[in-house]
Amino acid sequence: MAKKDFSGVNTRSVYNQIADATAEPDQQEEQQAQEAQKKPRKTYTADEKARIMAEGRTQGCKDVKLKRINMAFTPDVYDYIRTMARVRGESISTFTRYIFIRSMDENRELYEQAKAFRDSL
Repeated sequence: MAKKDFSGVNTRSVYNQIADATAEPDQQEEQQAQEAQKKPRKTYTADEKARIMAEGRTQGCKDVKLKRINMAFTPDVYDYIRTMARVRGESISTFTRYIFIRSMDENRELYEQAKAFRDSL
């Protein structure tokens, strides 16, 4: 069986493609590509931030964050919260927020007295 002679085959285009694929990108081209990908960041006024936070819908709003608390519940309390949230068609966070707001309304006077006492110290 005779050996095949590939010395006459033009392989320059393959080598050029490999060189182009593995070459370091130009800094200027890289910078232009990065700038083209970036969207301008939306900034919010203080009034917009306050409105967004009051609605409780801060997801996707840069630099607008709500305070967070990690809470632990007994199984029966957790089951109550989860069940009642589903009954109302809300998330667990929305339901617990509703419960706290209702408690704040019921204890408004005591809350104001406690804040006044705290601030007097």
